[in-house]
Amino acid sequence: MQLIDHVARWLEEAGLSQAAIGQWKFNALAAAYPDDLMIQSVCQQASSLLGATQSLPEVGMTATDVSLQLSESLGRKIKPADINKALVDLGYQIRHEDKRIWELTEEGKEQGLSLLSTSKTNKWSGPQVKWYSSIIPILEAYFSNIGEQSDGSQSLNSQKLESKTRVSSAPKEASDSTVVTEVLKDDSAATTAYKASSKPKTEKESWFISDRLKFLKLKTTADMRMHIEMEAAEAYKEKHGKLPSKQLDKQKQCELYHEVDLEMLDTIIHKVMARYKNKA
Repeated sequence: MQLIDHVARWLEEAGLSQAAIGQWKFNALAAAYPDDLMIQSVCQQASSLLGATQSLPEVGMTATDVSLQLSESLGRKIKPADINKALVDLGYQIRHEDKRIWELTEEGKEQGLSLLSTSKTNKWSGPQVKWYSSIIPILEAYFSNIGEQSDGSQSLNSQKLESKTRVSSAPKEASDSTVVTEVLKDDSAATTAYKASSKPKTEKESWFISDRLKFLKLKTTADMRMHIEMEAAEAYKEKHGKLPSKQLDKQKQCELYHEVDLEMLDTIIHKVMARYKNKA
């Protein structure tokens, strides 16, 4: 019973409803005493009573269900990992590294619920976040906004390309306009040096996490990248007192890290990579 009560408290902390926790406790108690007919009968009656007195809530959708619905409504591919990241950005859910489960924030509890889920093999049981249909228009607005920014970025790139074409047709002046790129071998001290003044300074000294991973030649999963993004943003906030700025990268708003923060970013990347390697 102590173990059942301990797990029940953990489920309550994870945001599971009291009705779901009560149902789980009855099932766990019955499973603990399979040969006790009296306990089996009491648990069965209590479970039936609990089901009869509880109104049936909206079942809710998983991140995969939401991604399929948004992909259809928006006419483009939306992955479950994109949904989870958007819900984190919107402040509806968080994920603790030690528990490795998604948890609803106070605002998130208005848009979803946490239910007890058991794997088909019955080897794992724990809370699973599901979302109400009210989350759909919120996410549609979120991804539509990203799409609009992407269209604006493409238009701007077209204007830059046209301007660049006109400049390239003119006689070349001096070798001062030549761009020289030098990348140091030491990852922690990697830097890019330019002699051209035609590009903004931030483009030359700023990195998206995806570009940094490619530069370091590291292969990561979507889950690993998500933890790198979350921990890097938190470290940046502790250092600068605010979250890093975002810019559009491949139709997504992504954090941008300047050269002065590369050592911090690389440390977090290798820290997360090592953590996943040790768990493998």
